[in-house]
Amino acid sequence: ASLGVEGFIATVPATVDAAEESSLRSLVNVLYSTSCIRPPLLLESSPVVAQASVEARASQGHFEGAVKYDVFLSHLQRNAQDAVISLQMFLQQAHPGLRAFIDIDVDMKGDLTGTLREGVRTSRNFVFFITDGILESRWCLQELRWAVEMDKNIVLVRETDGRHGGIDMNEFFTQVPPELMPVFRETIAIPWYREPAFRSVSVSSIVKACELGDPMSQDMARLNSLNTKLQRIHRRAEVDITCIDVIDSYSWAMKVVFLIGGFAQFKSPLTTKVYVAV
Repeated sequence: ASLGVEGFIATVPATVDAAEESSLRSLVNVLYSTSCIRPPLLLESSPVVAQASVEARASQGHFEGAVKYDVFLSHLQRNAQDAVISLQMFLQQAHPGLRAFIDIDVDMKGDLTGTLREGVRTSRNFVFFITDGILESRWCLQELRWAVEMDKNIVLVRETDGRHGGIDMNEFFTQVPPELMPVFRETIAIPWYREPAFRSVSVSSIVKACELGDPMSQDMARLNSLNTKLQRIHRRAEVDITCIDVIDSYSWAMKVVFLIGGFAQFKSPLTTKVYVAV
């Protein structure tokens, strides 16, 4: 539920052809549209279920002002692009499902200022990857100022390899604008090591600084919270409502699935694709 349809499709292997991807997309849409974790808008014709839908979608961050990203990765492309791509990959390995805002993954056309500001605003943490020259970047400085203005959790990470933009921190401090000096004086920069033997320490330190926690525990906490909310709404209902009632009244797609006897694969590929699309 945390990935969303497009997020799930993005995990599909490259070997999957267009037709198979289309079928997968249709199936995932059906599953999401009938999920108790993220109720569909169709259910909102019932006042009781509508309230459950609103609260469920709010708990998953589907309203304006909600957090879309776990981290915003601010860096200088000239000498830190490869390191930040690696950092993103290792963070996602350590914290499955992690959502990161990184320039190569978003549409940077059009209103660049608006896109970057919105990225900072909707990110829970702001990671500033320190390399030589980053403070000369108009955009990196602006992103950092936005993070300070919006009171984001700022995590500093510094490159340690001089061949890849590593800079002595005493020298770096001489380049920091006075109004931003408190950010760097009050926060210890986590060293980024490229050697595998030390890199895991860097990743663990960043995960801890971002307060990401254990993803499974977080998922269980969200499910328990949602279950409590749904039970509270259920108790307010004048009549008992079960999932079968909801499916029978609002979800024709799932009625077809129940009628056939669950998800199935037919001998005819065409029939299977039509079934999945339905």
